[in-house]
Amino acid sequence: MYKNPLECKGNIFITGSGGTGKTYAINDYMKKHSDTTLLCASTGTAAVNIGGSTAHRLFSIPVPAYGQDPEKLTPSKLQVFSQADTVIIDEISMLRNDAFSFAMRALHKAEKLYNRKIRVILSGDFSQLPPIVKKDEERYFTKYGFDKSGFAFTTKEWMELKLKVVELTEVKRQTDKEFIDNLQRLRKGDDSVISYFNDKFFNGKNLLHKDDPSAVYLCSANKEADENNQEYLDSIDAPMAAYQAKKQGITGKELPCDDIVLLKPGAKVMFTANDSLRDAEGEFNQEFDKFATGRYTNGMFATVLECRSDSVVVKTEDGRRVTVKPNKWSVYKYTVDRITAIMKKDEIGSITQIPLKVAQAITIHKSQGKTFSKMIVAPNVFAAGQLYVALSRISTPEGLFLLEEIRKEHVKIDPTVQKFYDQNYTWDIPEAQLKKQKEIEKKQKTKKKPAAKKKATTKKKAVAKKTASKKTVRKTAVKKTTARKPAARKKTVKKKSAAKKQ
Repeated sequence: MYKNPLECKGNIFITGSGGTGKTYAINDYMKKHSDTTLLCASTGTAAVNIGGSTAHRLFSIPVPAYGQDPEKLTPSKLQVFSQADTVIIDEISMLRNDAFSFAMRALHKAEKLYNRKIRVILSGDFSQLPPIVKKDEERYFTKYGFDKSGFAFTTKEWMELKLKVVELTEVKRQTDKEFIDNLQRLRKGDDSVISYFNDKFFNGKNLLHKDDPSAVYLCSANKEADENNQEYLDSIDAPMAAYQAKKQGITGKELPCDDIVLLKPGAKVMFTANDSLRDAEGEFNQEFDKFATGRYTNGMFATVLECRSDSVVVKTEDGRRVTVKPNKWSVYKYTVDRITAIMKKDEIGSITQIPLKVAQAITIHKSQGKTFSKMIVAPNVFAAGQLYVALSRISTPEGLFLLEEIRKEHVKIDPTVQKFYDQNYTWDIPEAQLKKQKEIEKKQKTKKKPAAKKKATTKKKAVAKKTASKKTVRKTAVKKTTARKPAARKKTVKKKSAAKKQ
C-alpha cells in the first residue's frame, strides 16, 4: 500500500531525482485534501499540467518582485488563504528567490489577518532547470539583499520555514541499477561518469541506432528542434492538416501545446497530455486502460494514420488504434465564496487543442516531466542541469543514443546548488545579505506608518475646515442686513464733513 510522504505534520521540502514520484505524491495528496489545499507551480506550463494556479497569480507576486512590499496587498487579494490549511508550490527550482520571498511574506500577512497557521509544501529538484536571472538584473538582486543565483533556498524565508526534507530515492522510471547510480552521480555534478555514458551510449555496438526513425531527438535550442521537425514533416509525401487551438482568457508563451499543430499521415507524433476519457459512469474505460489513466499518457509515441477535421487517428507503439480528440487544458484561480465561505477553484482560461505534436525533435526544457522509450541526445548543453534532465527522460538504457561524446564542460551543476547539497540541504545566508533584507523590510514598515497618520490628519483637517466653513456661512447670513447700515452711516458722515468744510 502506498504511503504518501506528504501525510505528516510541519512544512516539507520534497525532492529527488527525475522519476522518483514527486508529482505522484502531490496528485495523491490532492485527491484527499483538495478542499483545504491551494496548489500552484512556478511556471504556467507546470501549473496547467498539475491542474493548479501559478504561484504569481496565487500570491499576487509582481514582476520583478525585488523591492516590492507584500504588506501593501489588500485583504481581498489574500482572502483565498482564509480557508486554506496547506499551500503546495511545485517546480520550486524555477521560482526565483525574490518571488519566493514575496510569496512567503504575503502568506505570513494572510496568517495574521485570518488568525490561522498554513502549512507549506515545496516540491522540486534543484539539479534540474534553474530560475532565470538576467545579467542586467544581478545588481538589483544585490541591492535588495538577494543571492544572484536566484534559487529559493538562498532566502531567509526558506530558513524560517524550518522545512523537513523528504528525499525520494527509489527511481520508478528506470530499473537498471548501474544506469540509475551513474545518473545520480551526474545529478550531483560528478564528471567521473563521463566514460560510462560515452562507452555505453556513444561507442556501444548493440544499442539504439542513431537513425532509428522511432526515436525522439533531444536538443537544447528551440530553433534546432523546430527546424528538425519541419524538415521531417516536409519529407513525408502526404497532405498536410492544420489544427488551430481555441483559446479563452489565456495568453503567453508558456502553453502546454502548440497554437497550430501541423500533421501528416505517417508522421511520428508524441502525446502532450494524458487521456482522461471516461465512460458514462465516470470511470476510466477499462478496455484500453493499460496505463491506469486512459488509452495514452503524456510523452507516449504514436504514428498518424488519418487526419480528420475534428480528430486524429493514430497507431500507438503497442499496435492499438486510437482516435484522438481535442484536449482542454485549463488555468485556474482560487477564490472563496462570499456566502458559504468555502474555498473553490475557478477556471479563468483554457486552451483546447489536439494533444499531439510532431516528435522528430524536442527541446530538453520541454521534455521535463516526460518519459521516452527511445531517444537520441545531443549533449551540447548550455545550462546547468540540462544534460541530467535529458538523460533521465529515458525509461530503459537500451533506448538511448548519444549523438556525440560527452565532454567535461557538458557536466554542469550550479555551484550554489552543489553547496546546498554538500551542506545537506541547508544554506548559510551571508550576514551582509541578511542585514540588507532586514533594513529594506524595516524601511517598508516605517514608510507605511507616517502615510497612515498623514491620511488621518488630512481627514481631520478636512472635517475641521468643513465645520469652519459652515460657521462662517451662518455668521455671514446673520450679519447680512446689519452689514449694510454701517456703510450708510459712513456715507452720511462723509457728507456732513464736506458741508462743514464749505
